[in-house]
Amino acid sequence: MFGVDGYVITMSRGDTGAVKITADTDYEFQEEDRALFSVKNAVGEIVKQQAFEIDENNSFDVTFYNSDTDSLPAGSYSWDVRYVI
Repeated sequence: MFGVDGYVITMSRGDTGAVKITADTDYEFQEEDRALFSVKNAVGEIVKQQAFEIDENNSFDVTFYNSDTDSLPAGSYSWDVRYVI
């Protein structure tokens, strides 16, 4: 099971799925700008982090593969995006 509802991503262990994230800003991202997507466990440790190019729609796609999630214990994780400009 993989689902997205606003800022909540729900998935079963070992699932594969993708999320499109769009920056709500008037800033025009440049070619060298990046989005840094992080997933943290309940104690704030980063368990997944990846930099993404931002497209002309201020968006990027985060894909969770089976190998990203099958080793993580069940529980709640938080995620955030930092834009490096």
